[in-house]
Amino acid sequence: MARTIFQHERGPKFVLKRHNKNNSTRDESGMSLPGPTMVAVLPVARQTGFLHALYYGLMRHHLGHDDHSIYDYGQVQTITFLSAASFAQLIGPPRFPFISKAAKMWSLLIRQIFDVRVLDKDGFSIDYFSPTIRLHGKLTGEKFLRKRDDIVAERFYPISLTPKTTVTIGGRPIYSGSDVSEEYSTLNLMKYFYWNTRLLREKQLMLIAPILNTWFPLAKTNGCFNHLEGRTIKSLSQKELDDVFWLIAEYMKDPCKMRSESKVDSDLELSPFQLQFAEFFDDQTLDPTMTLFAD
Repeated sequence: MARTIFQHERGPKFVLKRHNKNNSTRDESGMSLPGPTMVAVLPVARQTGFLHALYYGLMRHHLGHDDHSIYDYGQVQTITFLSAASFAQLIGPPRFPFISKAAKMWSLLIRQIFDVRVLDKDGFSIDYFSPTIRLHGKLTGEKFLRKRDDIVAERFYPISLTPKTTVTIGGRPIYSGSDVSEEYSTLNLMKYFYWNTRLLREKQLMLIAPILNTWFPLAKTNGCFNHLEGRTIKSLSQKELDDVFWLIAEYMKDPCKMRSESKVDSDLELSPFQLQFAEFFDDQTLDPTMTLFAD
């Protein structure tokens, strides 16, 4: 790698491997052609926002909200250099268990739709970059980073992000296309985003069954969440949380399936959260850049 990496003044630099997106994505032998490579060397303060923008951009592409996406060119590879703190937040647990629950959520969501590869585990000194990328003030998680010997607080770590060819939620595959059934639709990615960001607002040591029973009072009578009694949010594995998501998704398709008609009056009003959740689940024009939790 060249010693000096120049930062693009107006944002990430696009290195296109094909002349236009109308070209075939395969060569004459049938082999897949490489997609564009985007190289982004950004100030520390913009790195997290850039990763979120990548996530939103690919989500818009999957949902069909962007007719002129760079992802129309094929498997776009993004290469960027992250500060130690941003790197730890993206790689996430179990390697870096000290990161915040918000960072853990974003690590999960980004890695759900992107293949993330660490290109150099030793990272690069700030002296390798021109102009210099400055470390502003105190680093996030600095005291934890300085206790480790596998990451250096003053270094930058190169990673690549490439859209996954297969995306799953709790082991269930997700497909794009207008002819895909609701169960496997890419719309579930936005529902999953909403579920995770909503759950993030709850304290991790809270018992999850009472929370779900409050959100979905009609389902409570059928004992839908009895298997979660005594479990805190933090104690649930990601697979268990994904199973809860699919349980709720099924419930929102038809609440009558998950309630006992003999015990619950059919005119019982839905909880405020249930109404919000239902409105979100029923909206087929969702934009992942929307503000979900405006108070």
